[in-house]
Amino acid sequence: HVVDDFCAKCFIDTGDTLLIHLLYMLTTKKRINISLSPEAEKMLKKVARRDEVPEATKAARLVEFALELEEDAVFENIARERDVKGARFFSHKKAWA
Repeated sequence: HVVDDFCAKCFIDTGDTLLIHLLYMLTTKKRINISLSPEAEKMLKKVARRDEVPEATKAARLVEFALELEEDAVFENIARERDVKGARFFSHKKAWA
């Protein structure tokens, strides 16, 4: 049976136990497809097993970590450009006042 407008792709099993079958997974996360070299795939499998998490979870965490490193590099470049001879110093208190 199709369940009204709430979920056009949900079906109810009318057996002894209420069971709702979803034909798609509800998620707010963006899904991407990536291709890995055999070496990277092997390493991902090993570190996921070591950390006792699914490979997709480990891959997502590694991507987030890599993005944080990229962000740090951008901020470091900005700081380096501003750290020149004769630059005015602002205290933390004055900067946020």
